[in-house]
Amino acid sequence: MKKLIFRTVVSVLVLVFVITALIVSKKNDTVFGFISEEKMKADYEYFWNFIYNGYPFTEVCERKGVDLEQIRQEGYKYLSDPMMQYSYYFFYKDLCRKITGNKYLGHLYPSDYFDYYFNYYFNYKTILKNDSAQNPFIKKETLIDNFYYHIYQADAISDKDYMVYARTSSDRIAPLIGTRTYSKPFIQIIETGRIAYIEIKSFFTTGVEKQQTYLKTLEDFFIETANYKHIIIDIRNNGGGRSENYEAIISPHITKDMNIFFYGLYNENKYTDTYLDINYMGIEKIEKDEIPNIKNSSTIKNDKTYKLKDVISFRPIMGYEPCEDKKFWLLVDGGVYSEADRFAYVCKATGFATVVGTNTGGAGTNGKSPAYIVLPNSGLLIKFDGLYGLNEEGYCSDEFGTAPDIYNLPGKSALGTCLEEIKKLGEKTNF
Repeated sequence: MKKLIFRTVVSVLVLVFVITALIVSKKNDTVFGFISEEKMKADYEYFWNFIYNGYPFTEVCERKGVDLEQIRQEGYKYLSDPMMQYSYYFFYKDLCRKITGNKYLGHLYPSDYFDYYFNYYFNYKTILKNDSAQNPFIKKETLIDNFYYHIYQADAISDKDYMVYARTSSDRIAPLIGTRTYSKPFIQIIETGRIAYIEIKSFFTTGVEKQQTYLKTLEDFFIETANYKHIIIDIRNNGGGRSENYEAIISPHITKDMNIFFYGLYNENKYTDTYLDINYMGIEKIEKDEIPNIKNSSTIKNDKTYKLKDVISFRPIMGYEPCEDKKFWLLVDGGVYSEADRFAYVCKATGFATVVGTNTGGAGTNGKSPAYIVLPNSGLLIKFDGLYGLNEEGYCSDEFGTAPDIYNLPGKSALGTCLEEIKKLGEKTNF
């Protein structure tokens, strides 16, 4: 009888221990993982469904030798580890880099707090708020805001070196996206009264003060060099930013509004259909034979074609009148990306400047701005281009970039090549 009682007591104690362990384990899951493993896996499967069906650049990734299915399978083993929001962000940042072969093809990456605050929250939501019926995020706004509130609070994210937008990071190959960090343009007079140089490292200005400083610097430079024949604009390793900042270079030097046309393809899918027309306002759907060099597009997935018109308006600078026959030169390389690549494309398409250097990094013709999806259980935003933009030769912009008018001469930089080209014009120079 005593043995039976003893065994019963022991069994009860063991049962209590197991139940307590399960409760503690459950509490630990709550403390160390903001969502469950099942929800993480559901997010993951949603993300990969998007990659295969919504992301326009899977063919480009595969042509670059990326094994998408292997990456997908390998990712599952990390989803059993509890993660907080900042770990979740880095998991998807690393995942996107693997998918794109360490290049931000089609702007594919998870939004950090900086992007959420300056681009999604203030710009993208503004576009969508007036049409709630077509807003794909309206039911997820609280979830999204909560996710990024915790990102903001996390010490691990407070170091802006980790941000896509903030500055070149030691864990990223810098030339693949260029720099988004704004710094005041560097100006140099190469030949007094004749040749001037300006280096613009980024078109990404945040806040009114930086924007005004940038525009004032441009205006002062143009006024100072009004009588100079050659203006060299160096945007090598410029990762893009705001289109207004490259348009401000062109607008004082035209006499009427300039129309530019961009061409590309897309596919209809649930990730872009609900807001494609809102996000890419101005798209005109056209027939394939209307696109120049469409045979070079190398895509089966994207079967719909579009034309996008952009307008750069003439905006004079008070007190500035450029000399006649003023010639602009644009220096580019593989780090020229996004809106900086768009500037190179515009210069080639309109003849505003002679483009010198190497092929750019691309992504300048993929519509007016990137789109977003939200992972349904976490609120993490994934940024991407919903359009498969083409360069002037009909090739995928993200795969081949924009080709310069003049490639670097052997053993010379873009600047050295540009100066040699100026010499070839037969003008008297002092350099």
